[in-house]
Amino acid sequence: MDESTRLFGARICTGLLLIAIATVVILAYQGYSAELAQEAELYLASSLHQFDTSLAVK
Repeated sequence: MDESTRLFGARICTGLLLIAIATVVILAYQGYSAELAQEAELYLASSLHQFDTSLAVK
């Protein structure tokens, strides 16, 4: 195998590795974003419930 073939193979392997890492990072970020959105939704629902309760008491 000559040098250019080895370099080409190394570039392909490096590119595939970078694509795999980027995919894992994107999937992790989506999961984290979904978790944050769910927590925000629960907090908002709780706050609205407390607000409704405070209006009903008055």
